[in-house]
Amino acid sequence: MRVLALLSSLIGLVATADARDWQIAPGGNVQYDWLRTDQDGTSRQWRNPRRTRLSAALKSTSGIDAKLEFDVHANTTTDAFLRWRGGGHAVRIGQYKQPMFLDELTPDRYTLFMEQGLPAAFALARRLGLEYSRATATWRYSLSAFDGNLRGSQEGAGVVARVVHTPWVDAGRVLHLGLSAASESPDGGLAHLSSRVEQSGIGGTRLDTGSLVGVERIHRAGVEALWIAGPWTLQGEYLRARLSRRGAADADFSGWYLQAGCFVGGDRASYRDGAVDAPELGEDGRAFELAMRISDLDLNDAGVRGGKARNLTLGANWHLGRHLRLTANFVRVDGARGDAEVSPNVLEARLGLSF
Repeated sequence: MRVLALLSSLIGLVATADARDWQIAPGGNVQYDWLRTDQDGTSRQWRNPRRTRLSAALKSTSGIDAKLEFDVHANTTTDAFLRWRGGGHAVRIGQYKQPMFLDELTPDRYTLFMEQGLPAAFALARRLGLEYSRATATWRYSLSAFDGNLRGSQEGAGVVARVVHTPWVDAGRVLHLGLSAASESPDGGLAHLSSRVEQSGIGGTRLDTGSLVGVERIHRAGVEALWIAGPWTLQGEYLRARLSRRGAADADFSGWYLQAGCFVGGDRASYRDGAVDAPELGEDGRAFELAMRISDLDLNDAGVRGGKARNLTLGANWHLGRHLRLTANFVRVDGARGDAEVSPNVLEARLGLSF
């Protein structure tokens, strides 16, 4: 009832807000990728835009803000939401990233690596929904109900909750501990989990359960931790998904990653709203960062042979100012799907421009 009351207040504030109270800010995020994979003596290369997003953000003095973002190359709407915030409370309605999986909630402009870790196969990503959140000095609570997305994919109603505890949050000193859980009923009883094994989105899918039928519920759970200490960042997550199926045994899948990053020269990562944010650059506005990650994904269980892999990823990020970043990753994959070996060496690079 409290959420409904806040939502009613949100609609009333939008209706009565004076036009002079609003500020509009255009934005953009363009990323161009180069990718090369080598396996069994075969080499492939791709060059393509990864993201070409244009956005408009609205904000008013009454605590209301909104965002509309469209990816031109993918021809799809990403973010499209309206939100009210005040006194530590927030209500959001529209399409937005669901509150699960820290690596997903971190803006892709600021992630340590070009692609998310292997557990991204379980991410809820962007869905249409209604979210209530509450933030205090050391706690953050989020509850969201969702159903499908604007592309007409990932259909199915569900709910997700996330709790984050931050014993301390200071400049250059952050400890973040989080738990999340979700339950979803997929439309038509169909479910599909897959991973590109940390290749850029222009690469092919390597691990894939295929379309699973008779799935009554998908239960997800996640544990996350983040530590920022000066130039160092240490982050890790474990996610699990259980598929309850009619006429077949329940299937359990899991994945985890552990990653570390270090700025060379006194710069550091920052933290905002329960996720990593833009780095704090020095007086010259530039920074160089080195990173390493180990990640693991298992999509084999109860007759499902989606594959299993463990990756070692090395990365480097060169921040040439607030708006320009060069990134290079090397990914060593050690995995298999059924009888097929999945063990490419992946070299990828990205030119990222944001404003």
